[in-house]
Amino acid sequence: VVVSSSKKFQVQQHIQTAKHAMKKEAKTSAKQQALLPTTLSRPGPKHSQFNQDLCRALVAADIPMNKLNNKELVSFLEKYTDQKVPSESTLRKNYVPDLYNETLDRLREKVGDNSIWVSLDETTDVDARFVANFVFGILGPEEERDKSYLLNLKVLDKVNHSTMAAFFTDSLGLLWVDGIKYDRVLLVCTDAAPYMVKCMAGLEILFPKMIHVTCLAHCLHRFAELARAVMPDVNVLISTVKKVFLKAPSRKERFRQIAVVTRWGTWIKAALYYADNFETVKCVVESFDPTASVHMKEAQNVLKKDGLREDLIFIRAN
Repeated sequence: VVVSSSKKFQVQQHIQTAKHAMKKEAKTSAKQQALLPTTLSRPGPKHSQFNQDLCRALVAADIPMNKLNNKELVSFLEKYTDQKVPSESTLRKNYVPDLYNETLDRLREKVGDNSIWVSLDETTDVDARFVANFVFGILGPEEERDKSYLLNLKVLDKVNHSTMAAFFTDSLGLLWVDGIKYDRVLLVCTDAAPYMVKCMAGLEILFPKMIHVTCLAHCLHRFAELARAVMPDVNVLISTVKKVFLKAPSRKERFRQIAVVTRWGTWIKAALYYADNFETVKCVVESFDPTASVHMKEAQNVLKKDGLREDLIFIRAN
């Protein structure tokens, strides 16, 4: 700790602090202990059991470690545990790596000689970085069948079939440190992106028993996209009516008086809502001044089109 010594009272104030007194006492106690000969090899860094248990508890409870920067929390813990609470950086540097390795060892022990399934996906974070995720499950004991584990997460410079293939094999290398068990990867689930399909097609050469399937949610999304393409009037209805009520409190209030409640969800949910409340929506939209906005006129025109209601009924029925 750097202490200004330009004035005497500053030094006196520092000497009277609890932190200085604690460190002074610890240093005095250390001097009184018998020291090992300097010729012996230096021991590794000492790990406090309290710090280790605290780190494990914070991680297990999903409590951010920066909470240890809160002076009130630290004071409370030190008062009732009679232990010196470590800083956030101490836990991150000295204890989190050990906890990470312990977790990996437990996962390896659970897998044992069993086969696994894998879910591989890529997303973007708030900083628009590409983040790849490797989730796996164990195809073995019944108690493991409904469980999944996040094994690896990595920020990629770019996303294509080669970077995802490298991430896939690197992740399996974490699980099987003595060599990847190519015949124990039986199922891989990904999205239907072309680069992901190409990635899995290339990996099937290395993993002879691997079956690649694409996510059902993505298939349903493609069906919704197809419905938008073949029913353009419904698509125009959903987009324009939403714009009519967006950021227009007076129009929303008018809609509440007649339709009671509205819920804007996905495209399909919106189409189902219009199918069930077509006449009410039409009545509300047509009651507004068509010159109020461009979207207002467009919404009123599409509601008058022949076949619009039939398309909505078809979506509702299917």
